[in-house]
Amino acid sequence: STRRPASMTSVRSAISRTDIRTMSLDDLPSDIDLVVGSPPCTQFSYSNRGGSGDLADGQVDLVRFFAIVDRLKPKFWAMENVPRVAKYLEDSFSDPSSDLYKYRHLKPNIGIFDFSEFGCAQARRRCIATNLSLNDINAFKGKCADITLGDVIKKLAHSSKVVDPVWGVRLRAEQISEQ
Repeated sequence: STRRPASMTSVRSAISRTDIRTMSLDDLPSDIDLVVGSPPCTQFSYSNRGGSGDLADGQVDLVRFFAIVDRLKPKFWAMENVPRVAKYLEDSFSDPSSDLYKYRHLKPNIGIFDFSEFGCAQARRRCIATNLSLNDINAFKGKCADITLGDVIKKLAHSSKVVDPVWGVRLRAEQISEQ
């Protein structure tokens, strides 16, 4: 069974901003079942200077994510990023000169998914690298609502206030927009 905290206040107090590049892996808890990461994608995005981002700098965050997964050995893990990262990971896990090569034993399943098929209110193609079966992920497509950003904004308009469940930020419904 999953225990829920008595209040979101206790969750927020346990969350702190940490620089993944400088934190000590020794500071990580040892009893983690799930690791989910989304390293900054700007270095890999084709939107960044026409795709000429600093791939070596972007790889630092990818390596760190896989180092954390390797260290914690969670039951489940998944990383999300831009589609370009799929090919980059595939190449890096098979290239002995890559810093990612030492994590090839994690045997990530790597796929590209359109998040609009999974209930995201926008067409958003993303790379997923995970130890989950890609077939199991695809099985959720038919179970997710097909929604638009307009649907989301309309539903929010029926609320007097919108509260972010993690950070506790509160906005009046009329402050919510597509931006």
